[in-house]
Amino acid sequence: MTSVVFWVLAPLAVASGVMVFRFNSMARATFALLISFLAAGGLLIWLGLFLRLLHLGLGCFRSIVVATLLRIHVRNGRQWLGRHLRLGCCRRSRLGAAGPGS
Repeated sequence: MTSVVFWVLAPLAVASGVMVFRFNSMARATFALLISFLAAGGLLIWLGLFLRLLHLGLGCFRSIVVATLLRIHVRNGRQWLGRHLRLGCCRRSRLGAAGPGS
């Protein structure tokens, strides 16, 4: 039974890990990463290695954080990034040296 679980989850983990880099969509890559972490976590749980639940939890948490940041970026786009990351010098350089009234 252990060899069957291994030969099902191991290729799934490797294939979904490869697909993370093959997908053009960040959402699909996030789900592929989540599947990869779940398959690797399933292998660790089934084989009984130490810290197996910690690895699984960290992988899922990381995917949730990536999905949340992706949602923020897609929903607000450049407005959110521009509003929070823009520096004052960048604003002045766009307006020109003389200012907005000239």
